Amino acid sequence: MSTLARGPLSGINPVAKLGAAFLIAIPLIATIDWVSAFTALVLGIPLIAMSGLSWRGFWIRTLPVWIAAPLAAVSIALYGERGGAVHFHWGLMTVSDMSLELAAATFFRVLAIALPGIALFSGVDPTDLADGLAQRAKLPARFVLGALGGLRMVGLLVDDWREL
Repeated sequence: MSTLARGPLSGINPVAKLGAAFLIAIPLIATIDWVSAFTALVLGIPLIAMSGLSWRGFWIRTLPVWIAAPLAAVSIALYGERGGAVHFHWGLMTVSDMSLELAAATFFRVLAIALPGIALFSGVDPTDLADGLAQRAKLPARFVLGALGGLRMVGLLVDDWREL
């Protein structure tokens, strides 16, 4: 049984999907404000919808992201850069206006980078990606074989986890 998602985006070359993921991620890593991250998240919703994942599959695959994003935001809120009005202070923990703004930005950035990435790569066959990396991106054979082996191991890990 194939676990790959089939949707309108499934016919796109995996290297193009990889490029799209980088186009989404690089500006978000460079910016610090929450507005651009929230905008990227909202604009990524059509990608998620066109990925072909069922809603159940989407929530199961993205559950770690939904756990990690709030945890990252809380840690930034508690230990982030101080600035503006201080709302809470205890030991090393200081919650201020600046740390809350950075926490919101971190939360939305994690979601905006991870959710479309998971949706884009849910339907990628490791062999197709390796072919694309070798033929389109002209990458060295060692790198391509390493990427293929790594992606196949992820698939085996998922299958083993399901069996457990």
